[in-house]
Amino acid sequence: TIAGTKDFNPQRQLTRAEAAKILSLFAKNILCRETTSTYSGGMFKDLAQTDEVSQSYLILSYEYGIFHGDVGGMFRPNDIISKDELTAVLIRLVMNEYNETQGPNRAQNYRKLLENNASIPLNNVTRGNAAEVLYDLYKNNTYTLDTEVGFVLK
Repeated sequence: TIAGTKDFNPQRQLTRAEAAKILSLFAKNILCRETTSTYSGGMFKDLAQTDEVSQSYLILSYEYGIFHGDVGGMFRPNDIISKDELTAVLIRLVMNEYNETQGPNRAQNYRKLLENNASIPLNNVTRGNAAEVLYDLYKNNTYTLDTEVGFVLK
């Protein structure tokens, strides 16, 4: 998982574990977030597919309400995150809301929210583009302090 600037490689695609780490650290250190859920052991059946440090970020991303895993109880930490998945977790991060609907257009709400709140489009799922969009979401929007969870985009 991303360890520092020499490892950033902005053209490389982003894994779900890397996204969990970046977004969890952003939630904690930038948005002063408090966790809203508690992870119960065994919720992600594939947690052991990654190292202990990465596991802690996968769990933290769940506790912040950013990632929820899939219907089969898998996190898929080593999978490349899809554009729709990244859109959803970015919006969950900044809005602290789970806006999920069911069906083939379930990502539509997240796409619309990203389009309305980011001036830089999420064109691909590289580390560089994800970092640009995250920075844009933070820099170009107004956040309010919710004393129970931290700063949220309203």
